[in-house]
Order: sequence, then structure tokens, then C-alpha cells
Amino acid sequence: MNDIRLTDSIPPIAEAYSLFESTGWNKTYRIPPDIFETAIEQSWRTTFAHRGSKLVGMGRIVSDGALYAVLFDIIVDPHCQRAGVGSQIVRHLLNHCHTAGIRDILLFSAKGTEDYYRRFGFVPRPADAPGMILRVTSGNRAVSSPS
Repeated sequence: MNDIRLTDSIPPIAEAYSLFESTGWNKTYRIPPDIFETAIEQSWRTTFAHRGSKLVGMGRIVSDGALYAVLFDIIVDPHCQRAGVGSQIVRHLLNHCHTAGIRDILLFSAKGTEDYYRRFGFVPRPADAPGMILRVTSGNRAVSSPS
């Protein structure tokens, strides 16, 4: 774990995209590299973990910088998991939020990771909590006006 170096500088997008692809998430999303690059560049904060010259982890925050933040894409190379890399990334990202005084920090995470994220203070949202999601696909891009 001591050989991990965190940086907020964006590495070559091909390296970050390869790490993203290693999760298997892109089998569903089918995001091309240029869209992934835009997501990284438009994030409020990004953090990348390196072991030597190799990119082994990343995470990003989308935020208004004042009230709300959402952590996305906490990714660790499968060969480096369970070595504290993800914890370093999450703590680093949370520190950005705490420094900015953000009071509501949300998390977009994979199923089955609840126990992992509890150690950082995250709790599942209650079933009756506000909020909804609209996942846009090619079949539902149009938004109709209320009747």
C-alpha cells in the first residue's frame, strides 16, 4: 500500500479507459473512449492511483462544489484490489468534499459493496427517501411535457 501514489492529474485517457473497461461495466454502458474522456474532464474532482508508472485506480466526483457531491467510478485494477488502494482513493475524494464544506455526499456504487462503503460513513438511502433516476437509452430520449 505504501507504494501507491495519488494524483489529481488526469493520465492519458487510454490508460484510464483501459482501467474502466477492466470493471466489466462497459459491457452494459458501451461508452466509447471520447465520452469517457468527457466524463473525466467535466468532473469536479478526479483522483488517480499509480503503482510506479502503472495506473491502478481512480475515482471521481461530480458536484456543485457547495451543497451536493456524488462519487462515481471508484475503480481499482483487479490485481490490486484488497490492498487499500480503493480506501486511499475514497478518503482522498471525501477530503475534497469536506474541505469544500459539502454536506450531502452521495455514492454511485456497484451492488454488494454496501459493507465496504459503510466504513467511510455511507449508509443506504431509505426506500422512502426522495430521489429517482431516469436512465436514458436510445428508446427514451424524448421528454414529453405534462398533460
